[in-house]
Amino acid sequence: MPRKPSRPKVKGSLLGGEKKDTKDKETEWFNPSEAISYLGISRATLYKLMDEGILPFYTIRGIRKRRLKKENLDALLEKGVPGSTSNDEKDD
Repeated sequence: MPRKPSRPKVKGSLLGGEKKDTKDKETEWFNPSEAISYLGISRATLYKLMDEGILPFYTIRGIRKRRLKKENLDALLEKGVPGSTSNDEKDD
């Protein structure tokens, strides 16, 4: 009986915040749900950031699934300055 061709082995997964090995560094990928938890923002805010081009995202070819690089999520975060407050922490 002829052998079925084997599937290529994939090192790691792009899902679940796992790392993919590259030549220079490892890239950590998040799905939208993980990015929401990581940043502590709403689903609507995450998709607004992606749709406005503020947060780069990648799609999986052939299906409508978005993935985000951890380094791009981290780039959204700003370092706090002592004595100042962010817009969502100001007293009215």
